[in-house]
Parts: sequence; structure tokens; C-alpha cells
Amino acid sequence: MNAMNRRNALSWMGGMLALPSFSTYASTKVLRIIVAAQAGGTPDIVARLLAERLAPVLGRPVIVENKPGAGGGIGIQTLLNAPADGDTLIVGASNILTEIPHVLKTRFNPLTDLRPIALLAQSNMVLVASPSLPKDFKAMTTYLQKSPGAYSYASYSTGTSSHYAGLLFAKRLGIEMQHIPFLGSPPALVEIMAGRVSIMFDGIYTSKPLIDSGKLNAYAVTSEKRSLQLPNIPTMGELGLPEINFSNWIGVIGSSKISEEVLAKLHESIIACTSDKGYQDAIVKGGFDLVKTVSMGNIKAITTKEHHDNGDIVKKFNININS
Repeated sequence: MNAMNRRNALSWMGGMLALPSFSTYASTKVLRIIVAAQAGGTPDIVARLLAERLAPVLGRPVIVENKPGAGGGIGIQTLLNAPADGDTLIVGASNILTEIPHVLKTRFNPLTDLRPIALLAQSNMVLVASPSLPKDFKAMTTYLQKSPGAYSYASYSTGTSSHYAGLLFAKRLGIEMQHIPFLGSPPALVEIMAGRVSIMFDGIYTSKPLIDSGKLNAYAVTSEKRSLQLPNIPTMGELGLPEINFSNWIGVIGSSKISEEVLAKLHESIIACTSDKGYQDAIVKGGFDLVKTVSMGNIKAITTKEHHDNGDIVKKFNININS
């Protein structure tokens, strides 16, 4: 048994001890959870928290596979190429349905080919920079404005809220900056800490440990209210930039071809996991916000609205792959 299989097996066994076993799903095959991002990123962390608890609920092993690239497109195509039987799912941020498809060409329709099944957590972003930049927000922006084109901003993928927020920030403050997309947060943050890229709007989960250790400066969060994880950091609205207001839900997504019966059973099983206090404590400790239980119909309505709202932003600011 290789290291990955041992890790997955231990994850399943650990989950067996955490929750009472009751099967709500007839399949006995291994459930694959595809993460359309690199290991260690926000969706990956949440996916593994879910997998630990979902295995005993379903009564079968659950494994997590990372399929980063193409703004989530590689992971989504992996899902769509698999049988639509509910044995292959994706855990991802809402941006793979509501943001990225407006900028990157995809071979799928995010609103008709995919079906959100359940919400797992809410992820907010924080504006961070290398400690070599001024710690004061106004001083930092003045610093960047003095040398047009000399600085850059990172994102964890083209067409994501990380990209949108960085572009809106630069346009709003009249700063000429180059966009540098990465395959997820971890490699982008390495470049930020090294000072080779200036700033980034990143998920609080991945940035908070680096903020706490002094390896990143933090300036503002992109939510309407201050984050419980970073209570001393103001919102972008408090700093006069209310339009930079982005957050993503993280959830389980399946093929729209999965039967309604299987979708309903999966939804029920996932909600059993997210209602577990151990799961909720881990989510909050990890820097995420909890989400209320939402029906599949309401998730679809929320997703459709977010998709259209982000389409309006893309058109208004002429955001494209080269922005």
C-alpha cells in the first residue's frame, strides 16, 4: 500500500471513530472527491475535513484527489468524464461555477452541466503583501502608485475573485499593475513573501498563519463585516472601497446527470457531516465561516445569481485572461 492509499485509509478509519455509522447510500464503491486545486489550498482543506466524516456516514471509503489547472477546468472535466452515478464528486469554491467561466473558455456549461449538492463553508479573502511594503494601507497604496507598471498582484487563478479583487483594487486606485496568476494560493504566497510579487487577495485560511507569524502584511478583508478570524483588520468598505466585496462558498458539486434520488441521498449524508460539532469546530478553527443548511434548489438559485452578477463585473471592467 503506497503512502497516499495509507493516508486515505487512515482518514477513513479515523472518520469511522468520529461518527456513528449509518448508511444512506446504496453504493459500496469508493467515493472519489475531486479537488480542482492544489493540495493545501482552501478547497483541499475543506474536502479532507469532509472526507474524514463522510466515509462512516456512507459506509464506504472516501478518497480525495487533487486535479488543479485551467481554473478548475481539469477537475470539472474529470468529474464530467466519470459515470454520472454519484461516485465521483467535486469539492470546490463557487468561483469555478460563477467566476472563472466568464474569463476562461470551458467545454462545459456551469449552470446546466453541474449541480451544487451541499454547502460546506464560507471563505473570505484578505489583502496581503510582503513585509517589505509599508504596513499602513494608505502608505502602501501610495508606494505602489509612485512607480506605474513596476509592481504586480497575484491571484490563485485567472477569472477568480482573487483576480477580480486585484484588478478592481488597481483600477479603483489608479495603480498600473501586472496580474500574475498561479495554480492555487500556496505557490502565489511564496512569491509574495519573497517580494517578487507585491500584493494578493487571498483566502483567509491560507494567509492567516503567515499573517500571525509576521511573514505577510494584512490590510483589509473583502467581506461586508470584519472577520472573526482577523477582528483587527478592517473591511475594504471601511477603507472606502466597498465595491471590493467578494466571498466564496465552498461546497460539493456533482454532474447534473446524477439522478435526483442519488443527489438527495448525497445531500442528506453531507448535511449529517456538516451538522457534526467536530466538523463545525474544525471549520471555524481553520479560518472559515459556517454556512446554514440550504436546499439544493436554493443553492442553485444562489449560484445562478452569483454567475450573472460576476458576468456584469467582467463586462463593466472588461476583464479577460490578459487583464
